[in-house]
Amino acid sequence: KGAGTLADGADTLADGNRRLADGAGDLDDGAKKLSSGLSQLRSRTSTLPRETQRLADGSRQVADGTAQVDRLVQGFSQGILDTTGTADADIDQLAASLRTLADQCRAGEPAGLDCSTIEDAAARASALKGVVRDVRGQASAAGQQTRQLASGARQVADGNAELARNVPALVDAIGQASKGADRLTQGTAQLRKGADDAAAGASRLAGGADELSGGATRLADGGTQLQDGADQLSAGALKLTNGLRDGSDKVPGYSSSERDQLATTAATPIKDAADR
Repeated sequence: KGAGTLADGADTLADGNRRLADGAGDLDDGAKKLSSGLSQLRSRTSTLPRETQRLADGSRQVADGTAQVDRLVQGFSQGILDTTGTADADIDQLAASLRTLADQCRAGEPAGLDCSTIEDAAARASALKGVVRDVRGQASAAGQQTRQLASGARQVADGNAELARNVPALVDAIGQASKGADRLTQGTAQLRKGADDAAAGASRLAGGADELSGGATRLADGGTQLQDGADQLSAGALKLTNGLRDGSDKVPGYSSSERDQLATTAATPIKDAADR
């Protein structure tokens, strides 16, 4: 019974070690894939610090150029606004003077003027007011747009500069992770080999336990047969003892004188034969 329990335990141990070996194999395969992926990533990002620095430098140049354009546009826009600041009043005054002159022309004063030309000039003066307002609006809008553009370019440049500062550390971290993954693959490879060896050993142990269980069974069978033989021997001995007892009961009893006579009679023929 103990050998059978040992065999069952050895089988359970072998099965557990096989599952452990399978798990170690999966772990080793995963570690190798991780190491390969990190190695490729490290190779592809090796030039990233230099590239991001060039990007940061370029975006800074763009930001500087945009800022310069913004300053020019702001000055130009502000100049237009300043120049046309009193344009509305001046145009109104010019239009009023032309309308007055046109009224006088129609009244015949002064004589010899082309009244239609004066009236057209008054109308154009009134329309010029709208044109000036459009120019002022466009100048103001241009100033706002270039200001926003300059601000956006500056933010992009700042972001790229920050990226250029952080990328080397990121690339270094990727390199360290790749080296760590390489060490991990070495460990998982050893673990896989150890698990495979343990599984093989457990399998051999299970085989030995099975043989031990079989030997124990045969030993038990031999013991049973030996017990049967011993039982038969005991029975035979008992029969022999009974037979001897029965035989002794049938042997006749003799007195001392009768035994002496029998001895003499038995010895006589031997003596006669010797004399002859």
